[in-house]
Amino acid sequence: YGVRLGFAVHDRVAVIGGWHHGAQGTRVEMPGYEGGGDDWDDDDYYEEGGTSDGSALGVAYYNDTFSLGAKADLPVATWFRPYATVQGLGIRSLVRLDDDTSVDDNPNQIERGAFSPGVAATGGLDFRVPFNHGAWALASYLELGYQLATPAKLDELGDLTNRGLLFRWGLGARF
Repeated sequence: YGVRLGFAVHDRVAVIGGWHHGAQGTRVEMPGYEGGGDDWDDDDYYEEGGTSDGSALGVAYYNDTFSLGAKADLPVATWFRPYATVQGLGIRSLVRLDDDTSVDDNPNQIERGAFSPGVAATGGLDFRVPFNHGAWALASYLELGYQLATPAKLDELGDLTNRGLLFRWGLGARF
């Protein structure tokens, strides 16, 4: 999810800025760990979210991307405008590793964050449904592009590469 705002500086050019948030997480089970104890063979224990002597690890990645750039469009019709953008990025990455995700202040939790500058270039399609003689419009956009940023340095966890294909869809209003 996120927010994107734009301000027209010319008929076909706008300055755009935005914030987008993403999160991904998983639970890593570590079967074969020798120090687990009796809980290793108890399926109910895992279904209830329990861990046994470090037998499982919760892993989460959070990403906040801040962007500022330019958008140029081609007014094909009042309801349809293909466009291209170039944006500077600031990406805040946060990684959390925790053997007990039910406790907020777990002393075993490892948390590392980093900031990475970067750039993105996208091409997209802007759809508009005008109302009130064009004073405002419902709008939707679909864009595809590529982003490239410096690696996020996460200390002993290593470097995280923030680059690759970028796909966004949005819904909003234009004034």
